[in-house]
Amino acid sequence: MQDTFNTQTEAGNTLADLVLGDIDVPDGRGYLALRRGEPSVLARSDEQAERSWRESARLVGLPDR
Repeated sequence: MQDTFNTQTEAGNTLADLVLGDIDVPDGRGYLALRRGEPSVLARSDEQAERSWRESARLVGLPDR
């Protein structure tokens, strides 16, 4: 396994820490990375986020925002 991927255990422990309030999402971020580095340009795209929201809403029968 590449060291850029999180194991299920690491991801689960981090999620539990977030839920329990043991760690916080950094200010100005909508995510918490388990590994150092920045997400891809695509992952930070507001346009892609909006498109994902619209398509997900359509798939489950919700109206657009």
